Amino acid sequence: MKNILIIFVIFIMSAQVVQASENGCFTSLYNGQIAWNDNGIYYSEDSTPRNMLNDKIAWRSNDEIHIWDDQKTKKISQRGHKPCLYANKIVWSQTNGIYMWDGAKTKKISDSGANPVIYDGQIAWNDRGIYFWDGHCTKKISQRGYRPCMDANKIVWSQTNGIYMWDGTKTKKISDSGANPTIHNGQIAWNDRGIYFWDGHSTKKISDKGTHPSIYKGTIAWENHGINYWDGNKTIKLYDRGSLPSNYAGKIAWMYHGTVFLWDGKQNYTIANRNRPKKIGHFSMTKI
Repeated sequence: MKNILIIFVIFIMSAQVVQASENGCFTSLYNGQIAWNDNGIYYSEDSTPRNMLNDKIAWRSNDEIHIWDDQKTKKISQRGHKPCLYANKIVWSQTNGIYMWDGAKTKKISDSGANPVIYDGQIAWNDRGIYFWDGHCTKKISQRGYRPCMDANKIVWSQTNGIYMWDGTKTKKISDSGANPTIHNGQIAWNDRGIYFWDGHSTKKISDKGTHPSIYKGTIAWENHGINYWDGNKTIKLYDRGSLPSNYAGKIAWMYHGTVFLWDGKQNYTIANRNRPKKIGHFSMTKI
């Protein structure tokens, strides 16, 4: 029998949750917080089984982005997709640019661009090249590139001829081919007919199949007929469905058909789904 922990919350306004496109699902995990898009930007703070009463929930209603916090609702953005979360800040892209929400207000970072990522208040994105915003000004660090990933002062991205890393001063080529690079602590993972791991010195292949890896302290999650996880020694399958995992501090988040899942290092939970109640109801965290 499923063991269900239900936290009752009261929404002070109606929220219609729109069904997600399976190809549009995207999760970002940081320190127990999860942001995701489901035809809009969603945000859940402290998604672990503890302290669920302190949750923040954001959703899209009538093509607008809202956040629920302590029974108060406020609008964040009219629209958005592919969010990235760090500390209490979320960045996302819209058709007219890159935006950042700092927990209180929204700031427009760029008039165009896609695939933004954030680290410690600094943002990178692609827009016919790779751009970097240091919190004050923007500069172009590469004439080509797509889907950057950022950690500390390093940014990685892919081009048609390989994987590149910028260390804040100069650019280094990591691989002659590949896509969807991800970086943490100077270590990089990417997919190229399988999953590859660069430890800062040498490269090894850890899986013959898979795409969209996410790395944290030498551990890697990726999608391949579900969600897979390599702990540095062995590979385990976390779930047989899902895509675009996010890996942080021993926890993995992903989406499948509009439902957000979290693996806490021991078991899987469902965090949110498209059937969230409209007015008075509950937000449930369900073991699976």
